[in-house]
This record gives sequence, structure tokens and C-alpha cells, in this order.
Amino acid sequence: MRIKTLGILIAGALLMAGGAVYFIAQRAPSSKNISDQQTPYLAQTYVDAPSLWAMRLPTGWEYSTSKADPIAVTFRGPAGTPEERITVQVLTAATELGGGTWKDLTDAAEEQRTEIKAIGTNVRLTEPETVEYLTATQETLKALQWLAEFDFQGANVRRWQIAVMRPDNKTIHIITYAAPSTVYPQYETLAKQIIQTWWMKE
Repeated sequence: MRIKTLGILIAGALLMAGGAVYFIAQRAPSSKNISDQQTPYLAQTYVDAPSLWAMRLPTGWEYSTSKADPIAVTFRGPAGTPEERITVQVLTAATELGGGTWKDLTDAAEEQRTEIKAIGTNVRLTEPETVEYLTATQETLKALQWLAEFDFQGANVRRWQIAVMRPDNKTIHIITYAAPSTVYPQYETLAKQIIQTWWMKE
């Protein structure tokens, strides 16, 4: 179930720390121009061939996947390091045009927000904001972003999400940064740098 996938993400976030993050108003660097000198720790690249996207990550980062609908890939730092407190996730699902169930970005966002209400308490959500998402390879995509704060398994969690539509309108990717609110600001820059390396593959 999709709620189970969301629960896995949040449970991972309980290793982390929290706050709210805004990535959209800034231009993401092109992946062709990201030098190792600029981001020395983003030395490995994760390629999701079936879902047609890629992202750069710090050396030694780990990931787990879910074959549920939507498909989820969750990243976190090595166990025992400060970066294990960070969880970055990419969900991928088809729209109705692509043979899936999501009608559009609004439908995808509403489902994610409904799932938060189902598993969390004291939930606070911002309204989805229409933005343009600039990928690392300079494609501009239609997107919605929102923020959430809620209690889960005894911890207060904050989560930023953005739902982006591929140009063919057949696939939506939802990129998430989540963390317990106590330490989220500490890792905001690193999470931002990781997410800004996301790009689409053909």
C-alpha cells in the first residue's frame, strides 16, 4: 500500500532531524557543470533505469527500494554517521495518461497529504504551491510543493515534498526530504545539494 511506503520513509526519518526546506526559487546547477571540487562528497550516481531518472549522492550512501505503487527509492547516509539522519526519497507513478491512477499533480499531492493525515497526529500542512522545478540538466517541469509537520511514533517530523510532471504528462515523480524537526536545519544544505542533482533520463 502507498501508506506503507510513506511509513517506511518517515520511520527512516526518525533517525534524522527536522525543519522546512525550500529548493525551488533557486537555479539548480547543471549536472554537466557539477565538479567534484564544488561537491566533493557527491561522488556516486544512482541511476533508476526503469523510472528514467538519476541523482548524485555522497560516497557510501545506502538506498532501499519498494516495488509498491508508486515505486519508491529511499536514500540515507551510512549507519553510524551523522548523515544517517537524512532521508531523501523519490516516488514514481504513472498518471492516467500513462496507464496509472493519478489524474494530475493535484491528485498526486492530495494522496500524499491524505496519507500523512492517516498515519500522523497534530498534522499541519501548507497548501500546495504551483512552482516550476528546474532539474540539474536545466529542464523546467510543472510542479507542486508543500510542507508538512506532524507527530509520528513519539517524534515531531517535518517534511518537504515536490511533485513534478514529466514533459509527456505520463509520469509524476515526488521528491521528499524528511527529518525529525530537532535537527533538520543542520542538514538542509546537504539535502538541498543532493536533490538539486536530480535529473531525468531518456
